Amino acid sequence: MPPKPTCKVVKREGQRGARIDPKGCKVRTTKDAQGNKRQYNKQGQEKFKITEIRNEHAVTIAGSRQYATVVRHWKTTTGPNAMSVAQKGAFKRNHKMIYDTGATMTTMSRSMLRKIGENPNRTNNVRYTTSQGAIGPVVQTKVLNDVVFYVLIHSSGQHVHTGPLPQEWVKIKVDVAVMDSDQANLLGTTTIKQLKSRFKVKFK
Repeated sequence: MPPKPTCKVVKREGQRGARIDPKGCKVRTTKDAQGNKRQYNKQGQEKFKITEIRNEHAVTIAGSRQYATVVRHWKTTTGPNAMSVAQKGAFKRNHKMIYDTGATMTTMSRSMLRKIGENPNRTNNVRYTTSQGAIGPVVQTKVLNDVVFYVLIHSSGQHVHTGPLPQEWVKIKVDVAVMDSDQANLLGTTTIKQLKSRFKVKFK
């Protein structure tokens, strides 16, 4: 069944009042008593937006093998399996990717790939691409096909909710270029496009 169209406010000709149109449409924006808005996509999933005043934005990722335990412990607030604020902070620092709209391909260092459970030295399901800078020889780069990982998304701190800010982990399946430098952990447009209906970063 196709998703319902988005509701719009319309005014009937010759009348002063407004109404919702079309009939049976889907409301995709809600507002709480404090005036805070929450938006949803066509599938009814909440859309997360970040307003970033810095020049770059970092996101946290988790490997597919880490996902079951990390995410369960991440959401647990009490008990022996709960992750403390300090533990979450350490995990974020060790699994940080830069949200980079200027990077065509998603790239990860060898150490980052190992952290998320991927073998950068694997020989199956790989390919190679070449690139050349303004100065220097043509460089051949190894690409791991079909790498699966999860990206932690959340609302901007300016988006106030009652209680903790909502957070979700979104599954990504993408080809990743293997880099030698830890400065090359870039969430490129190949991943950003997959996040498009759920997550957006606006730089001021």
